Parts: sequence; structure tokens; C-alpha cells
Amino acid sequence: MALVGCGASDDKPTSAGSTASPSSPGSPSPSPSTTTLAPTLAPTSAPPSPAGPLRLGRTADLGSVKITVQAYRQGSSNDRAVDIESSEIWASVDVRLCNTSSAPIEVNDDYWTLQSAGSTEYEKANFQDFAMPQQPVYGGRTLQASKCTRGWISFVAQRDDTPVVAVYNNEVDQVEWALKR
Repeated sequence: MALVGCGASDDKPTSAGSTASPSSPGSPSPSPSTTTLAPTLAPTSAPPSPAGPLRLGRTADLGSVKITVQAYRQGSSNDRAVDIESSEIWASVDVRLCNTSSAPIEVNDDYWTLQSAGSTEYEKANFQDFAMPQQPVYGGRTLQASKCTRGWISFVAQRDDTPVVAVYNNEVDQVEWALKR
């Protein structure tokens, strides 16, 4: 089982390849004792990350996962579940992730942030699941091969500094979604 957050681990198995010592023309072939094995890395199969922010509803294909930010909401009918400062607001993104690999992956929300126009970065809210607005909550589960999951990731943002971009960054891939259509 791969532990990937909501992206896929880029660790690839290494394979051993045979390389022979160079020989001059007319010289005998190298003996088995002069043949060395050199490990080589398998090529990365993930396509490059998109250049600019995607629109809501657009899917990023990261090779072993496909991710779509379906919607963005400020506030919630459940805002009073957790007391937040009067200068703060709930900001939530509805995320769908599909495991396109052949192995199970762990899905969590650790790779997600929201960014404001003023470049302030907001990390996901760290409250108990029962207190979060916009249920069901995304992440915190094992996702089998060829399966999808969808749920909300919530953030507490400053009321006067509204988020404009949702960012997925697992240190290998970074994808952004513009939060306004």
C-alpha cells in the first residue's frame, strides 16, 4: 500500500542493468568478472503539472491520481459548529480524487492550502471531523485501485483577505485551481 496523501509517491523501484567495460576494437569480449551491474532509475510516468491555475471543475491528471476541485464555498450553514474569530471565515473546497494506479493509496488533506490575492497561505483547519463545516470531509482513508473519493477540505481564512487559489502540492506535483469561475 502506498502512502501518498492524495497524490502518488514518486518512488519507483530500481532495476539493475548490465554494462560492460569498454573494449578496444579487436580485443576479446570482456569476461564475466569485468561486467558490472549499475542500478538505473525507472522513468517517471507522471505527466508534467499544469502551468497555470485550472478552472473549478477541471481535472489534473498526475499519473497515478486524477484530482478535481469541484467547488469553492465561503461560509457554511454549519459555521457555528466551531467558534472562530469574528475576523475569520470558513473557506472550503470540494475535492474529488481518483486512484488510477493498481495499488491502494492513503488519501489525506495535508498537501492542500488556499492562497489569497495578497499571497497569504492558509493551511487546512485542524478541528475534529464532527465540528467541520461542509460534510463529508475529504481524506483520512485508504482508497483502493480504480476508486474515487470526494469531500470537503475546510480552512479558516481572514475575512478581509479572501482566498483566490486552491493549491495541491505534494513536493513532486503542484497544481492550482482558481476559486472564481
